[in-house]
Amino acid sequence: MTTVITTNVNIENEIKAIKQLEAEIKSLSDIKKDKENTIKAIMEQAGLETMDIAGYVVRYTKYLKNQLDTVLLKKLGLYSKYIKQVQSTKFSIS
Repeated sequence: MTTVITTNVNIENEIKAIKQLEAEIKSLSDIKKDKENTIKAIMEQAGLETMDIAGYVVRYTKYLKNQLDTVLLKKLGLYSKYIKQVQSTKFSIS
């Protein structure tokens, strides 16, 4: 069954614009990660956790956090007892 939608928006153009933006965001994200990794490597080599550069404070610190061991809970049969389904929405373009 085909549904006909009447709108003043060119949906095809919107989809193409979204896909182009996604590609640009990915490219910029990769560039950002490379630059972060360069700074991290310098800080690790110098043994620094904090730097003040040109009015910016750069921090690269280690910390501990508590994390639930879901693998163990599944092995013990406890995981499924405490799972709660929640409704959500997802938008994707393939």
